[in-house]
Order: sequence, then C-alpha cells, then structure tokens
Amino acid sequence: MRYNQPRRRATGKQPPNGWAYFVIATLLFILAALTSGDDIADNPKEFQKQLKDAERALQAEEWREALRLYQALGKTAPDSPIVHIGAGDAAAKLKDYPTAITAFQRALRVLSTHPQGNITISRLQLTVQGKLAAAYHRNKQLAEADMWFQKAIKGAGEDAPVAWYLALGQIETERGNLEQARRYYIVAVQLHPEAPAAYNNLGHVLLKLNRVDEADAVFREALTQDETLASAAFGRGEIGARRGQFAVAQRFYERAIRYAPEEPIFYKSLADVLGHIGNTGEAEIAEARYRRILAERYRGQAHWFIEKKQPQRALTPLQKAIETDDTFIPALKDYAYVQMQLGKFVDAKKSYQRVLMMEPTSRQALLHLGMIDARLGNQAAAVSHYLSLIQHEPDFMDAYVQLANLHEKSGDLQTSADALTMGIQHEPTWAPGYLWRGKIYQKQNKSSMAETDFRRALQLAPGVPFPKEALASLLATENRELDEALTLAETAVESDDQPIHRAT
Repeated sequence: MRYNQPRRRATGKQPPNGWAYFVIATLLFILAALTSGDDIADNPKEFQKQLKDAERALQAEEWREALRLYQALGKTAPDSPIVHIGAGDAAAKLKDYPTAITAFQRALRVLSTHPQGNITISRLQLTVQGKLAAAYHRNKQLAEADMWFQKAIKGAGEDAPVAWYLALGQIETERGNLEQARRYYIVAVQLHPEAPAAYNNLGHVLLKLNRVDEADAVFREALTQDETLASAAFGRGEIGARRGQFAVAQRFYERAIRYAPEEPIFYKSLADVLGHIGNTGEAEIAEARYRRILAERYRGQAHWFIEKKQPQRALTPLQKAIETDDTFIPALKDYAYVQMQLGKFVDAKKSYQRVLMMEPTSRQALLHLGMIDARLGNQAAAVSHYLSLIQHEPDFMDAYVQLANLHEKSGDLQTSADALTMGIQHEPTWAPGYLWRGKIYQKQNKSSMAETDFRRALQLAPGVPFPKEALASLLATENRELDEALTLAETAVESDDQPIHRAT
C-alpha cells in the first residue's frame, strides 16, 4: 500500500464491545450521581446543570463548546473525573491531542484516589487508559501510547476491546516492526474472530511482508464478515495487481471506491491498473480524481492550522495541495490569502495572479490584488483591479468602498466621493455609502452636501448610531441646530450598545 499521503479515515468497522458501552453509557452517569452529593462545588445544582449542558454539547458534536464547558467545570470541580474525561473526549475530537492527553491524565489522577475495589471505578480507569493511549498515538508519541495500551489490556484481560490490539499493531507498523504487528493482529483475530477490522489490518501487514496468499485468504474472510469493508476490497485489488490480474484488481478497486469514495489512494491504484490494460481515458479520470481528493485533504489540514491561528504552518499543506492538483483553485486562493495575512505581499500577488488566469472574475483575487497593490504603492494597478471587480460584480459594495478609500488616502477627495457616488447610483438605498460620502464632503468643506448625505443615511438606517453621530458632530461643529445635535448624540449613545446594521 502507499502511505505518502495524509492519514486516512478508517474504512473498516469494529464490533461493539459490551463492557465498553456499559462504561461509556452508564458508568459516567453513575459517577456523576455519586459525585453530586460531594462537596465538589459551591453550588451542586448549578454544577449538575452545567454538566448536562456540557454533555449535550458533546452529544451534539459541538466539540469546541463542549471543551470550553468541561474545562470550566474542571476549574470548579477539579476532583470530578467526569469533567476531565469529557474535556479529553472533546479535545480529541478537535484533534487537540496535547490538551486531550492532559485531561485524561487528570482524570486518572482523580480516579486513583477513589476506592480501588469498586468495579465501576476500575473499569472506568481502564477506559480512560485506553483513551489516553489513543491520544498519545494520534500525537505520534508511540512509546507512551504503547505503554498505556499495554497497561489497559493487562487490566482488562479477555474483555479488552479489539481496538486496543489493532492500535498496538498500527504502532508497530509505524515503527517498521511488521512481524510484531502481525503478532498483535493474530491475537486480535483469535480473541475477536468476528472482527473484520482485525482481519483487514492483518491482511495489509501480510501484504507488506509479501505473504500474498495468506493476505488474500485474510482479506476474503474480512469481506465475508463485512462485504462493505472498503479497505479489505482494496487489499484484494492490490493482490490482483501484484499477480498481474488487472481485471480482478480493477473490480476490487472499484468496489472499494463504491464504499469509500473519498479515499484518494483507491483512485490512484485504479488509475494504474486502467493504464496497464490500455484504458487511457478512464485512467486519466481516475488519476484526476485521486489528485483532487488528495488536494482537498491537504487543504483540510491547512484549515485546521488556520482555525488554530497558526497560519505559517498552514502554508505547507496548502503548497502540497497546489502541487498535487494545480487546477484546484480553492487551495490556491487559500494559499494566496495566508501569504497576504503573513505580510508576504509579493508572493501573494503572484498567487492571486495565478488564480485570475484560471478564474478571471474571481471576487477574492480582484479585491485582494487591489489591496496588495495599494499596499505596495501601485495605485494605478489597484484602481484597475477595483474597477474590474465593480464591472463584474456591481452588487459587491465593498469594492466601491475600497476604491474610495484608496483615493482618499492619496488625497484625491473628489475621486473618492465619485467612487461612492458610483455605488450609490447602483444602489440608491446604500446607507453606508451616503454616510461615507458625507464625511468626504465634510473634508471638502461642502457642509450642505455633507448634511444632506448624513440625513439620507439616517433616513435609510434610523436604528444605526453612526449617521446620528456624524450629523450631530457636523451641527455642533458649525454651532447650529444644537438642540437637534444634542438629541441625535443622546440617541446615538443609547443605540450604540446594540447596533442592528454594520456596513461592509
């Protein structure tokens, strides 16, 4: 198999584990009930309410909100294991594995202070150990993951879920210890003979060890148990390709794609066998699909870094996305935007120019190229970009604003006012346009025209404070209509707390 790509999502299924469900679904409730009578917080009823809110957020897959709520509860009730477990689960879903590790460690420390003869506590400890091990594994801390999985398996004995053995096999595979990985998977299928994921993982290790016939038999068993197991179908496709049975390989690759259509490597392998049998057109389609899905995956990685406010780290996966599929415009736009945010204006300009070559009317590219050229002192180029944007998207009012701001900064107030007039002519009810044009008129000492625009903005947006502030300031500065100016100023202050309209 090929592994020169981002981590794939699992395409196999694992059998349910009875005691694990019992622990997750029931024991946490019991623990919450047990702790509710303790002095875990100044207000136990409030604690229970907040705990239910956190649990609801977790069940609704609102991971960030759940993490926030659980962490807040952890400060209120640091001796309650359930809040640390919840925080760890939410952090793991957010792929914030260091935070998850810390939370699970805290949960284990708290659980260690409970009576150890209690079966509920003991089983919960094992579950948390497994969660901690999984978080270490996801965080690429293989030694720690290995240690905690071993500890959890030793404590659980025959009740250990198959997922823990599979994880140990994956750890050894990542270490390059394929024989040791094979042993773990064999134990997994012996203890859980109805676990297709165990057969699937064993099959792929056997394939890596070039034990093709054994791998084929194992993949057959996996597909007998679960005919929708895409990874096992892919494994049989790999075996067909190795044996030169390209028609067989094609059939299994297509089957894998049917059940896991977002897995890029399936398309790559299909493209290879289609090429071998001379089906060039279909091979090119499969290759293009492979590149696009892989590029989307890299872009997803970049978005994770962007959400974590780590734009510098987002550049590498975005660059990989572009290199993988140079026609994938969303990745190129993101790449240019991140470059721009990092102050790499020359590089961002080149990237956006590439965007325009493929999408000549791109709003994002034209708008940001205007901003970049303005920043670089290329006013004529900036004006050209803004005017082009206005031509292609006259309803995008921010283009008029950017053009007006550009001229205002250069001291050309009349052209700035003309840009806003252009927007007002297109959209006569554009309240922000009247407000900003009024301010330009005020700078030009055109008091009457400024007042007219301020009053028009106020008429169009009576609940917005800004036109009131502007008109009040104008009247007060010119020492006229002072009663009206005072009234406007007072109502502006009253409404400023809850603005109902913000111009863009």
